[in-house]
Amino acid sequence: MIFRKEIYALWAMVAGLLIGLNLFPSDMSLYLLLGIIVTLRLLSVHFDWQLPKLQFKQTNSSHYYKSYK
Repeated sequence: MIFRKEIYALWAMVAGLLIGLNLFPSDMSLYLLLGIIVTLRLLSVHFDWQLPKLQFKQTNSSHYYKSYK
């Protein structure tokens, strides 16, 4: 999955969501959003920002799977 650890692509999703919700209706506000997203994407690559990793606990699989013999 692309969003497993890299936040770089997440900025594009955020921009798409903001545009889809029509929070940036004018041309000037879209240019401002473009500048913000490009800046955040460049900072993400330069500083190697990553999303936090989720750790799932191991559980006893027999608890979830019953044997029907």
